[in-house]
Amino acid sequence: MANATLLLVGFSGYQLSAELREQTERNAAALELSFRAVGTVVYIEIDRSADGEDDVSTTIALRRGADEVLRHVSNQTDIVLDVSSLPRIAYLLFF
Repeated sequence: MANATLLLVGFSGYQLSAELREQTERNAAALELSFRAVGTVVYIEIDRSADGEDDVSTTIALRRGADEVLRHVSNQTDIVLDVSSLPRIAYLLFF
């Protein structure tokens, strides 16, 4: 039996207008609703700080985020990556 997982990656500290933030939330909810029929949904937040730390550099935050994404990638045969709404620096790191 196939096992599908949708990873929804969020970026804290990323400045969006209220309208764009609301549209992003609607899109995420629609994706989750559609995907639940075939698999699980996992939310990952890439944060510029961690408990007990000051803000960290973007590079370190993205490395931590990439590590978190890779924790969910093990023996998949197919991976679809939609980078259309990611900051450019993020999707360059993931490739």
